[in-house]
Amino acid sequence: MINSAIGKFDAFSLKIIALLAMLIDHLGYSLFEENIVCDIIGRIAFPIFSFLIVESFFYTRDRKKFIARLAIFALISEIPFDLGLYHVLVFVAHQNVMITLLIAVIMMYFAEKTQNMFVKYLIAAAFCALAWLIKCDYSYYGIIVIFIFYILRNSIITLFTTYSLATIAIRWGTTQVYSIASFAFIALYNGKPGTKKFKYFFYLFYPVHLIVIYIIFRIIK
Repeated sequence: MINSAIGKFDAFSLKIIALLAMLIDHLGYSLFEENIVCDIIGRIAFPIFSFLIVESFFYTRDRKKFIARLAIFALISEIPFDLGLYHVLVFVAHQNVMITLLIAVIMMYFAEKTQNMFVKYLIAAAFCALAWLIKCDYSYYGIIVIFIFYILRNSIITLFTTYSLATIAIRWGTTQVYSIASFAFIALYNGKPGTKKFKYFFYLFYPVHLIVIYIIFRIIK
């Protein structure tokens, strides 16, 4: 676990930062004709969510319930995802990021059952293929990112270097390279959960904000 001696952000604070970045990104994509500034700001969201999903995986009391909870909200979010970002239902063409996170958590669940790193890599490769096959958000890149956070969670320097190299190699020429800036926040994680009063708020925020964006789109377009 990364635990900065000068950490300013607990898990709750990082979630708020990631949610705001995601909201800006989705508003720009849906309402402002894929605004580049919104897109760049939005790139910091996924690495932070990836970091937090790994932290949650290691700290949750019941991983099976954690997986079930993610699965429920992934299903709930699919129609809002389609309407909020594409304004039509596109079930086959693209799946929401909650499904990406779900696949990654299941990957970690199986990877934890072996100490053999080669087998862990094979498991990660299989779930990368699944993510690509079902066309979930961020595709195989998203699974690679979460796997990097999973295996390197105890070293911020190695994590930052590996993430940066992987992102440049896979997503060079896209705004995703700006996601490297997310480490300005991740590096200041203090290892504390923060308030737990809004546990389900973060799950609900994803589908709800997409529905609101769709309603705004229907009103102004």
